[in-house]
Amino acid sequence: MGKAKYRSVYQSISMKKGVKKGSKQQRLKVMGCKIPSLLPYNKLMEHVKTIDLGKIGNVREVFCADLKEEEKVNGCFRYLTDFLPSLASLYLTLEQQTEERLLWFNTPNTFQVVLGGDGAPFGKDESATAWNVSFLNRGQHILSSNENFLIFGANCSESFVPVQRYVKHLLQEMTTVKGKTYSINGKDINFKFAEFPNNLKMLAFLAGELSLRARYFSTFGNVSTADCTHVKGTFGASPGNKWKPWAYDKRVAVAREVEKLKKQVSKQKVSEKTKRKKVTDFISSQGSRQEFVPLVGKFLDRTHRTVASKKQFLSAII
Repeated sequence: MGKAKYRSVYQSISMKKGVKKGSKQQRLKVMGCKIPSLLPYNKLMEHVKTIDLGKIGNVREVFCADLKEEEKVNGCFRYLTDFLPSLASLYLTLEQQTEERLLWFNTPNTFQVVLGGDGAPFGKDESATAWNVSFLNRGQHILSSNENFLIFGANCSESFVPVQRYVKHLLQEMTTVKGKTYSINGKDINFKFAEFPNNLKMLAFLAGELSLRARYFSTFGNVSTADCTHVKGTFGASPGNKWKPWAYDKRVAVAREVEKLKKQVSKQKVSEKTKRKKVTDFISSQGSRQEFVPLVGKFLDRTHRTVASKKQFLSAII
């Protein structure tokens, strides 16, 4: 709730107007006893400000320092290396204090991490992007918004440079966390990045690919507009399958070649539209949709398209 809404609720559930005109509001009473009430807003905020939120980064300072002023955005982010152990400690403590058990999926003391992000229209700032983190170990609780925690928020679209830089930073953190064992609440805890549920537009962004309108339109395999109507074609990694998953090494190789071509084309005296067409035609000629090296590295193999929403997707895999 915002400040005004909170105060309105506070007054409506615990206060009443005085009997006499101009008299102050009075606490509601039942059988002569004052009923319990919410904390007044100012006292609540005094308490909230004492809560340790962990290490919080500033998007403008960390990811926008060398950008032009009009390209800078406002926002905050949590450092994953700091936040994941804190979150794990919270859930381990809850497990000790309640009857609800964490799910370990045959890998004890390993938290299965889910990461996802998206951008959406947002008032006067035009768009906003958020990234959330959650643990599959919470079972059906993961369907609740209370179990999905904000780790990044900024007033820009999901493809802006600051977001690209954040995802690269996130990749570095994931690589660090993946190889460490943490001592939390007396246990040796590991983290596995299990799922990256996102919509197709975000998946193309994370994979460093062309848009969904490209000749090869799928993030997951080499199906194209020329052969997508082949009703007997199958998808898989074996030689007999018509369509196959993209090989990560090929993704990187094509991205390197595209980078070289862009340097050559940038020196040519032709329109930007013509330059762009040369790049996209080259990518298509390579039987690929790859333009950049994937922002999430080899974690790309763990990405999934959301069914209709993140909640429905997580419900399906649980």
